[in-house]
Amino acid sequence: MSDTTTTTEAASPGTQAPEQSGRRLRLPGRDRSPGGSQLFRNAYALMLNTGISAVLGLGFWLAAARYYSESAVGQGSAAIAAMKFLAGLTAVTLTGALARFIPVAGRRTGRLIFRTYAGSSLIVALAAGVFLMTLDVWGPSYRFLHGPLNGLGFMVAVVAWNLLTLQDGVLTGLRSAPWVPVGNTVFSTVKLGLLVAFAVAIPTTGVFVSWVAAIATSVVPLGWLVFRRLVPRHVKATAEHAKPPTLKEIGRFLAGDYTGSLFSLAVVYLVPVIIASQVSSEDNAYFYITTTIGGTTNLLAINMGASLNV
Repeated sequence: MSDTTTTTEAASPGTQAPEQSGRRLRLPGRDRSPGGSQLFRNAYALMLNTGISAVLGLGFWLAAARYYSESAVGQGSAAIAAMKFLAGLTAVTLTGALARFIPVAGRRTGRLIFRTYAGSSLIVALAAGVFLMTLDVWGPSYRFLHGPLNGLGFMVAVVAWNLLTLQDGVLTGLRSAPWVPVGNTVFSTVKLGLLVAFAVAIPTTGVFVSWVAAIATSVVPLGWLVFRRLVPRHVKATAEHAKPPTLKEIGRFLAGDYTGSLFSLAVVYLVPVIIASQVSSEDNAYFYITTTIGGTTNLLAINMGASLNV
């Protein structure tokens, strides 16, 4: 009797063919589970954000070169580099920590975000104060930051950039990364418009001021969205299986992650500050624009890693 006949008899009325116990292999790109789809949605959104920021960022520096002097571009880019470095003292690591612990924070999500914002803002403000007290060491490109008003403005800028950076980690941890390119597109577009508008009014500091003033257009509305909409929705969705982290768990994560982040911080953010302190403002303008464009590709891998972390 053939195998076909045997199979037919086995499946005759009154009997059921045994269910196969083997499992199909699923390629990552075809995974339709909630976790898999969220992973790729977040990753694609973050990488889209990098692409948009790169294009609009290039437009910003091309406009700066068109409407401002080499010295003004050099001073503005030096201040931006220092702002990013000082904010990165906490933001580089805490962004990853937020993406790591928000998914399991449950009812403590709001407090975790608020305390991270407050603590990191205090630390970077103190760091900015130390930097301002040692301006003479950092060369002529930073001279325009002298004075109480300019110094206070710079300190506010450091805190604001710190919050903007942390906000990306918050949105990623809340599995709402598609809002990241929205916020950064608004920020990049507004700062480009302000750059052109300030060219006549404040030709010396317009590059830096336009960058800082635009931060509020992203931090304020998305901050409202996070605390009023996204956090309550996240708490409700994860209430049954949330396991809020202990201070020991957070400390263990930060101990390892911060050590590695310091090296990244030194390479990506400290080098431009050192260069700005060693060369003229005119030369720094050319260097900073080049290193900004080249460093954009590094963000693609970082953003994919953030999504995997969540």
